[in-house]
Amino acid sequence: MRPTIMIQQSTRERVVAVRAGLGDVENVVVVGMDAKAFETLPGLDAIYMSLTRAERWGARPLAPHEVGVLETGKSGAEAGFPPYVMTGLILEENEQNTAQVAVPLLVRAVLRVAAERNAARSGVIRTVGFPEFELTYAGASAEDIGRLIATSLK
Repeated sequence: MRPTIMIQQSTRERVVAVRAGLGDVENVVVVGMDAKAFETLPGLDAIYMSLTRAERWGARPLAPHEVGVLETGKSGAEAGFPPYVMTGLILEENEQNTAQVAVPLLVRAVLRVAAERNAARSGVIRTVGFPEFELTYAGASAEDIGRLIATSLK
C-alpha cells in the first residue's frame, strides 16, 4: 500500500495550481494552511524535512538519492510532530538542484523508504507530509511541482 501524500501550500492559488499539475493522480491531497500548523497536523505519520530542519532528531547526510526515517520520540510527540521525520536526500555532485531533478528523486525515495518501513511493521506510515518549503525551487511554478509529483507516481 502506497501512503497518501499530503502537500502543504500557503495560499489557495498555490493549492489550485498544484492540483492542476497533479491531474487525475490519486492518493495525493493538497491543503492550504500555515506551514507550522502543517508540521503538527494530526493524522500525519511522517513528514519530509531537509537535513537542516531535521537536525533536532539526529539527521545526517546519507548516500545520494537516499532518504532516512527518524523517530521524533516523546519530545516530538509532545510538541505535536508526527512519529517519523523523513530526511537526508542529497544529490550527486553532477546533478543540478532543480525541481526537474530533485522532486522525482525525493518523491520516489520517500515512497521507497515508507514501503520498507511498512514491510517491517504494516501500516506504520500511511500518510506522508511535504511542506511547501521542501518543494519550492527557483524557476518552477506550483503547477510544475504538481506535474513532477504526478509523473513520479506513475
